[in-house]
Amino acid sequence: MKEWLHNNRWFLLVTVFCLLPLFFINVKDSHDWGDDFAQYLLQAENIIKGKPQTETGYVYDPRFPVVAPPAYPAGFPLMLAPVYAVRGHSILHYNLLITFVLFLFCLMMAIFFRNYFSWYASLLLVMLFAYNAWTLDFKTNILSDFPFALFLLLSTTLYLRMRTLQGALAVGASVALMLLTRGVGFVFLVAVLLQGMVLFFRRKNAEEGKKVLLHLAVIAGVSLTLQTLVNTVLFHIPSEGFFTFYKKAYDGKDIGDTVILNLNYYVEVFKAFFQPWVERWTFVSSAAASLSLVLLLAGMIYSLLKERSFMDLLAWLYILLFLLYPYSAGGFRFIMPVIPFLLVYMVRGLLAFRITEHVSRPALVLAAFVFAFLLYQPGVTKILESQKNIPEGPQRDYAQELFTYINMHLAPQDLVLFKKPKALALYSHVRTCSTVYDQQPSDVASVCDNLGVGYLLLTKDAADAPLENFIRSYPARVALQWQNDHFTFYKVLH
Repeated sequence: MKEWLHNNRWFLLVTVFCLLPLFFINVKDSHDWGDDFAQYLLQAENIIKGKPQTETGYVYDPRFPVVAPPAYPAGFPLMLAPVYAVRGHSILHYNLLITFVLFLFCLMMAIFFRNYFSWYASLLLVMLFAYNAWTLDFKTNILSDFPFALFLLLSTTLYLRMRTLQGALAVGASVALMLLTRGVGFVFLVAVLLQGMVLFFRRKNAEEGKKVLLHLAVIAGVSLTLQTLVNTVLFHIPSEGFFTFYKKAYDGKDIGDTVILNLNYYVEVFKAFFQPWVERWTFVSSAAASLSLVLLLAGMIYSLLKERSFMDLLAWLYILLFLLYPYSAGGFRFIMPVIPFLLVYMVRGLLAFRITEHVSRPALVLAAFVFAFLLYQPGVTKILESQKNIPEGPQRDYAQELFTYINMHLAPQDLVLFKKPKALALYSHVRTCSTVYDQQPSDVASVCDNLGVGYLLLTKDAADAPLENFIRSYPARVALQWQNDHFTFYKVLH
């Protein structure tokens, strides 16, 4: 490893220099309604204050568990906790932390790509991701996606370089960080187990078989033990609520229809990522998006026929997982953790067309740099021009007016039903709960009665059809309490 770092020191320095502008592009002090971000911040606050992770003000309803689990894994809140300890709930400083994680992820991508490509091709691939308008826009969200992607790529890189028991320990520790960030990281352990089985049955002697089994045991044992110690023993995060939350998503869903729906959706999402924000040369942008899909498919087919490495196994398992998961609204954030693998496939797809027989690789990379700059420049410019804008969310004046009213007129034990319950819990002292997208008026009435909901809140920023239908169906059960240009606040009459 020391020799590799020595040989690539200039490449890493250039990459670091090229990534530094990330800390000055779209670093904001405001957040949209999001909602998941608020639960992470509340859990980070609880870590500093020594409170249980489930005491966020959000009231979990086990009959309708699809809004959020009682608590997310403790890994990401642990990353946020030092920021809260020093700066409180400062969106600006949280955003700087996310930007730093993105910086590390891009640097890790550069290291990963050097396993396959020249330094200039590796740098190009990193820049294509780092300065994509989607990446620059998404990094304002305080979410676990970038940390998870970082730990997934770190685990993969360490695993590919693993030769000794110490290497297996390092992989296990990295996988533990990944599992503590997002539970979906279990797919990495499945990939390691499947490849381990192949290596075991292909062993040349008993000693080699023992080494394979020992490495598998160390990786699984270390990662699962650390994950359990932190989540269950230290922070008492209830696993039953976590599994119920994800299991509920599959109820009544047809797997075949889900796969087709997700495949159609994520193909368009992938193309949109490579479709730059241009206003005049839109045909070039559309062609780039279509070409990216062609190169990806060609590279995946080539790798399936010729390579069949651990990267291929992990990528296919992860893709299969989010194709089977019945939620077609994740956008590129669901694809993003495996974007390094997809970029490798795209380059392989390009090379499969033997274009380098007619154009030298350095010239091809230089042309791609120029082409990417011309297409990316409008999107980056638009983001720079709008980075001081406050999105529709808790930092808007009308939202602050709402929080002031609630904190002055409601008690901490009052329960408010709102589309964005965790955000309301973060910025007010009341307890909160939410409707579910497919609830009928009778279901909402049941939630109000069973949980003891005292107030209902509607906002123009986020439509809430179940709550609106409930108010129309049971007008005698509500009374208008307060409103402004964006919010309407009702009292529930039991």
